[in-house]
Amino acid sequence: MIELNRLYCENCLDTMGRIPDNYLDYVVTDPPYLLEFMGVEFDSQHKQMQGENDGQKMYQWHSVWLKELYRVCKPGAPSTQQLFGSPKIIPS
Repeated sequence: MIELNRLYCENCLDTMGRIPDNYLDYVVTDPPYLLEFMGVEFDSQHKQMQGENDGQKMYQWHSVWLKELYRVCKPGAPSTQQLFGSPKIIPS
């Protein structure tokens, strides 16, 4: 179980694994872009997934956390996925 009003700096799957079904009223999330342009580990998490190409692997990776997010949210709970941009990913 998790404590309310506390921030957790860990893999979201680990955190959501400790949350009961139908528990959250609202979620704001900013998932990794998986573009590997920064050379950081979290940006290549999809590489471990099954698929013939990066697009299929990204789809599988996002499917895993989205299914878990659906499980922990109350029925009808709204969620917001924040997609923040970076000048490095905006075409010139």
